[in-house]
Amino acid sequence: MFLLSAVLAAHAGGFTPGQLIFVSQAGDVTVVAQGDTQPATPLASLDAYAAGQLAFSADLQHVYVPLPNDGVISEVSADGQHAIFATGLSSPTGLLLTSDGRLLATEWDQGTVVDITEGGDVSEAVPLVTGLQTARHLLQSTDGRVFVSDQWGAAVHDVGYPDGGPVGAAYATGIAGIKALLQLQDGRLLASGEWDVFDITGGGDFFAAAPHATGADLIGLAELPDGTVLANTYLGDAIYDVTAGGDLSATPPWASGLAVGDTTMAVVPAGPSEPPDTGPTPPGPTVDVPTDPTGDTSDTGTQAPSGDGQGCGCVASPGSGAVWMLGLLVMACGRTRRTP
Repeated sequence: MFLLSAVLAAHAGGFTPGQLIFVSQAGDVTVVAQGDTQPATPLASLDAYAAGQLAFSADLQHVYVPLPNDGVISEVSADGQHAIFATGLSSPTGLLLTSDGRLLATEWDQGTVVDITEGGDVSEAVPLVTGLQTARHLLQSTDGRVFVSDQWGAAVHDVGYPDGGPVGAAYATGIAGIKALLQLQDGRLLASGEWDVFDITGGGDFFAAAPHATGADLIGLAELPDGTVLANTYLGDAIYDVTAGGDLSATPPWASGLAVGDTTMAVVPAGPSEPPDTGPTPPGPTVDVPTDPTGDTSDTGTQAPSGDGQGCGCVASPGSGAVWMLGLLVMACGRTRRTP
């Protein structure tokens, strides 16, 4: 129990589940709330063109932001610190942290999907998925399938994860300019096109289909914990509630006055939770666990993006079995991140 508590304590200070994070095209990272009529003070300013899809590390310490013109992925913490996480990409736009802990990115103009889990220079990485015209956004559904939107191909493909390879027949077609993908809590799949939102649950051809929501040049998609579905506007300054769908041309926005943004809008997912207390910790000596036994605090080593890269300063109080429990604690807490 003390081990789990210590690991969970290392997650403190990250992004708050349920927050709506919005990144403007100028690279300003902000938290948006219902009724906002002007941009909030940025958590961070990346001073670079941002577009595409956001993803969060598993511990919620970081949000990953694609900077397509620079070919990089930026890593931003909740306290506003930011650094380059991955380089060597060709117009990255889509990002996805999979259920098995891999961080995937799309290369828009190459029509590929690349595994960037380790960060650093990924220019020589062999693509996981190929054969798309313009790979835009990624989505992992609750049944484990990974989908990618092909913007110029007007289609959505199941990439056959985890094997990948050349994409096969499309899951959904006929959605001009398709960008964002979202699975709702009730299981439905939504996609944004030019400039409407479509319900693509079940797949098929949507060329002549009526949109779920229209009337406001909608592009980005997100769902709040209470089931409210939001879409932001193309080259506009507003976010609309599209839960009920329909024509939004006369509907007041959910929030407005924002800086111009792309589809870079996402709700912070639920974080790790602590199991119920099963009893007191067995008595024993208190052992301080350093991040690095050598005392070296330099930023070395590699780590998947789910880590926070900082020494957690955990304190263990093991009783019987202290040696192997302490070993587990070191593995869980003594991680560092790689900064290219």
